[in-house]
Amino acid sequence: LLPFPAWHLFPLDEYFEVKGHAAATRGRVAPVLTSRGCVNRCIFCSVPLVWGCWRARSPANVVEEIEWLVEKWGVEEVHFEDDNLSLDRERMKGICREMVRRRVEVDWATPNGIDVRTLTADLLEEMRKAGCYWLSFGLEHGDPLFRERMGKSFQPSHVKRIVKRAKELGIWTHAFFMVGWPWETKESLERTLRFAEEVGVDFATFFVVVPFPGTPLERLWEELGLDKPDLALHSQFHPQVDLETLRAEELGRWLEKASLRFQTRRLLHWFRSPGELLSRFKSVEEVRFFLRLVRHFAEEVVGRYG
Repeated sequence: LLPFPAWHLFPLDEYFEVKGHAAATRGRVAPVLTSRGCVNRCIFCSVPLVWGCWRARSPANVVEEIEWLVEKWGVEEVHFEDDNLSLDRERMKGICREMVRRRVEVDWATPNGIDVRTLTADLLEEMRKAGCYWLSFGLEHGDPLFRERMGKSFQPSHVKRIVKRAKELGIWTHAFFMVGWPWETKESLERTLRFAEEVGVDFATFFVVVPFPGTPLERLWEELGLDKPDLALHSQFHPQVDLETLRAEELGRWLEKASLRFQTRRLLHWFRSPGELLSRFKSVEEVRFFLRLVRHFAEEVVGRYG
């Protein structure tokens, strides 16, 4: 087994003072990687090229590291940065149960995203008991044909059930979407925004898809004769490439509109249904966390497109 990360080589207290992630309830946050690689073969993803096949640590070893982070470094929150954290549901349940058994009291989140297809209601319950408060999902696109072509098909009804149950348990939900595919149209963009609103997540982030070197998407990009974005100037929120059906400028305007519309409508929903929102707060700290999140997403929209 690899040893735990050599955190003693870093000025950790200085890092803890930097509030670099809005989706954090505490100040002393540490990343944990319980597995490497991924079995999926999404055409846009470079993870299989970088990390290869999926391999995972045992629940006991993972929780031992979390205990060490808490006892040695005073960590209060953990961010699981795996590319496919819950691929093995029983292993994920084992991590949660081991955290509960050892009384490891930390909040935790999945800011790198979690595959919604691997989640079930009973797994969500185990995760919540173990301290999970935030789940990010890679939902990618609102058009099922797009998802099929990119190698990431799922049933929207399953996603809606998972999001609904997570929120009932008090877990905040966030989704990633990617637009700017070679076959993108104004109509498909609208389907993505509508799906983001219908699925019920609390927050959403819209990115521009990028044909990273070595991926199947890069090969497709070349076959279609499309210009490649300059990765040295790359921004996931500002398109560089004109598509056959959409200019980069049009796509950029849509990204701005989508972010504003989604979060504005979520805020209006919460203000119109204060009981639903208030029922999710268990402490003053959680209220502060929510207000910080809202401010963060507002500042992100203004910072990217303002």
